[in-house]
Amino acid sequence: MPRHDNVFVKLVCSIQYRVFKADADDAFYELQNPREQIQAYVFDVLWAHVPRMTLDELFEQKNDVAQAVLEEVEEVMGAYGYNIKQILMVDIIPDPSVRRAMNEINADAFKLDTLLKLSDVKGTDGKTRLLHLVIQEII
Repeated sequence: MPRHDNVFVKLVCSIQYRVFKADADDAFYELQNPREQIQAYVFDVLWAHVPRMTLDELFEQKNDVAQAVLEEVEEVMGAYGYNIKQILMVDIIPDPSVRRAMNEINADAFKLDTLLKLSDVKGTDGKTRLLHLVIQEII
């Protein structure tokens, strides 16, 4: 699914639903394949929300997006006797090239943080002082 910042993502969602006892006949006779129908509605609502967001916004607001999907799908499927209990956005998987870039950024940040911690080490021997000078040059 393409998004606002042109990053493709794969979304993994878990949909929990049940049939209302009182509407069991409607649930059985009104839809040929309710699972596919529910998935189609979920996909449609996600397609309306997700492309307008950046990747960071999607990670930050994934629960809000899931709630919006729940509300819209529950309204439609309720007419067929289905109660959508919960929709969980289990995983957000960016394009592999974006994942590699994110991993590199995280690794670089970790290295810099580690170097900064090492630079705080005070010592009387020349080795520690040399390490301190090297770290200062890198920073």
